[in-house]
Amino acid sequence: MPHNRWYDEDCRALYRQLKVSRLSGTISSVQARKEMRKMTHRKRRAWEASQYWELYHMLMSRDCALAWKRLREPRPQTPIEDPNTWHTYTERLYHVPNQPPIPMPSTPRPTTGTLFTTSRVMKVINKLQHRKSMDHTGLRAEHIIYARECLTPFLALIFNRALAEGFPPQWTMNTVAPIHKGGDPMDPNTYRTIMIGHTLTKLYGAVMQAELCDYIETLCLRAHE
Repeated sequence: MPHNRWYDEDCRALYRQLKVSRLSGTISSVQARKEMRKMTHRKRRAWEASQYWELYHMLMSRDCALAWKRLREPRPQTPIEDPNTWHTYTERLYHVPNQPPIPMPSTPRPTTGTLFTTSRVMKVINKLQHRKSMDHTGLRAEHIIYARECLTPFLALIFNRALAEGFPPQWTMNTVAPIHKGGDPMDPNTYRTIMIGHTLTKLYGAVMQAELCDYIETLCLRAHE
């Protein structure tokens, strides 16, 4: 059974309809994605609200034990337990043949960086979203959000060191989270994969993106739609 229990027949019907419209040229791919995203978000919110109310009524009734059991119930895992199967599948999925290596800079990088300041890091932390998946080290965005006042100066220092000296090995690792789309649960091709990167790497990239966007906007270099 797919993990997304809120993805019902209405979502499937809209997906088929948008696919036909996109192939016929009635709507663009961007418009199709927007419409599909609206539907899935609405279905997910409605499903989550119904689950919350069901648990609430259980807690307020005589079924408290059942409610707490459901709250502690772990997310169902994929029946494919062999890690080599997922390694082979994801390597084939994300590997680009004949891709040239990333060129190394000809001049040495500075020993210290000043790009990441406390104010810039704090600005991005304030935009972090809650309820995101934790990374492979157990770190979540909430850990940084709720301790941002004391962590921000140290994060700015760490990011400047990473800019000058390179990423730590743990920052370059990703967790592959397979989500079943339907069909044979033992076939890796019936899953879509989500890459969950290190929380600090995503924060580092968000700061870099914000600075690059500001720089492009200042020089009026952004492409016009």
